[in-house]
Amino acid sequence: MSSHWEYQEKVVAQHDAEKPFAPENGEPLKFAVGDVVAFTNEYGVMFRGIRVTGFYKPDPINSLYATGRRYLLDWSSPWFPAKESSLQLDSEVGDAPEGVVVYGYA
Repeated sequence: MSSHWEYQEKVVAQHDAEKPFAPENGEPLKFAVGDVVAFTNEYGVMFRGIRVTGFYKPDPINSLYATGRRYLLDWSSPWFPAKESSLQLDSEVGDAPEGVVVYGYA
């Protein structure tokens, strides 16, 4: 990949062909505006007590959307969408698994 634009074209084309994420794959989105969620980043750090504030649906679709980012959250970067796979309802989170660092937004 020699440029951001080529990467974006590639992932958007792949998204359009495979439709791997809700709602394009026929599955409903798991979270609604107002839900309180826990977000776990790629390093395993969990942030709890974050509210879903909206849905991300750019027109035209960009690489963020094409890679599964659907949710806008009330956190330090409210403009940056989160993937559904990184979220779970905060009420369903028990004690953090061993090795997971937890921060609260409440």
